[in-house]
Amino acid sequence: MPLNDKSLVISLLEKTPIDQYCREQQLTIKQRLKLFLNVCDAIEYAHRNMVVHRDIKPAYILVDENADIKLLDFGIAKIMDESNPSADITQAVSRPMTRNYSSPEMLRGETIDVTSDVYSLGVLLYELLTDHKPYEYVDSAAKLEKAVMNDEVKKPSSVASKNISKKLSGDLDTIIIKAMKKSPLERYSSVENFADDINRHLSGHVVTAQPDSVIYHMKKFIYRHRIMVSFASFAVATLIMITTMAINYAITTAEQSKKITKERNKAESIKSFFVDVFVASDPTMETSKLSALEIVERGYERVDDLKEQPEVKAELLSTFAHIFRSYRMSTKSIPAQKASLKLIQEIYGERSTEYVNALLRTAETFDISGDNSRSIKYAKQAVSFGKLINDQEKVAHG
Repeated sequence: MPLNDKSLVISLLEKTPIDQYCREQQLTIKQRLKLFLNVCDAIEYAHRNMVVHRDIKPAYILVDENADIKLLDFGIAKIMDESNPSADITQAVSRPMTRNYSSPEMLRGETIDVTSDVYSLGVLLYELLTDHKPYEYVDSAAKLEKAVMNDEVKKPSSVASKNISKKLSGDLDTIIIKAMKKSPLERYSSVENFADDINRHLSGHVVTAQPDSVIYHMKKFIYRHRIMVSFASFAVATLIMITTMAINYAITTAEQSKKITKERNKAESIKSFFVDVFVASDPTMETSKLSALEIVERGYERVDDLKEQPEVKAELLSTFAHIFRSYRMSTKSIPAQKASLKLIQEIYGERSTEYVNALLRTAETFDISGDNSRSIKYAKQAVSFGKLINDQEKVAHG
């Protein structure tokens, strides 16, 4: 259909930009997330066809009365820009670009890929859920570019209204911040992974962007399996374990000093390990051309080189498992996590917070792979050993 076709223009006028639609319809957070997932589907479809949008913003995402999404292509979007040139701070480069939604690498004129669209979608979701732009405090194009490239974005929950803030705190804060990381390597590797984390949040599952946390994992586990297990007894046991974690993390100054030294030595060992991985690589290949996943896979293949340093090996295996989980590589994440669990059991024993945490990470690994029965099994073991630790603490403290 020609771009100047009147029927096309009329059709567009009958639709509403997505941010305006959310406000006018007074959509709930859950409804806005589901609408956003439809946008992700459209962008992911373009990516599968080797197209990066590069100018995602509310004005180019229209919603009709049936809540159906229309993602404008650049030919149509150009008409919209000419009719309203002051809508956003824009810049004419090789193709349209809107600074408010542009990724740092795009503003620097660097090569971009699908993760640039992930960033823009993160900005869009930030705005849809808070009714604020991430960097709306700047008052010029130059300052905006500088903010996008250098300033850490505020958590969505910190700028949202009081009645919305609590709903964003936690998962949604973490998901959006991950999508908007300055480095493309730290963002979701695809729109599909971004959308998958939102779906996991909506269904009460552990999201891949969430930092490891005993309390977080247990709250999620209880919520998701509240019908499958005895909620009352399980909740009580969990509270006991949470108390245990609090007691065990109350370390004295002397113990903290020892721990810092230990962690520093461990970090040096890990650094040396990866240097060795690079050195042992094909000398004809530039390591700068290796992807993050390739580096991890090479490290995983050589992790047995650390057999004389079991604590370092256990931590690396757990880290590898976490990365493989984020890539949905269950054939590697499960054996890596189980190997880490076995080592931690041998090093610290079963009645240790390290082992309880490892059990929870193992439960999460099986949960993400879709094996609920094994996930429940390891989570229950974590609760059981957590209770034993708590009993030991009671005896020790009289």
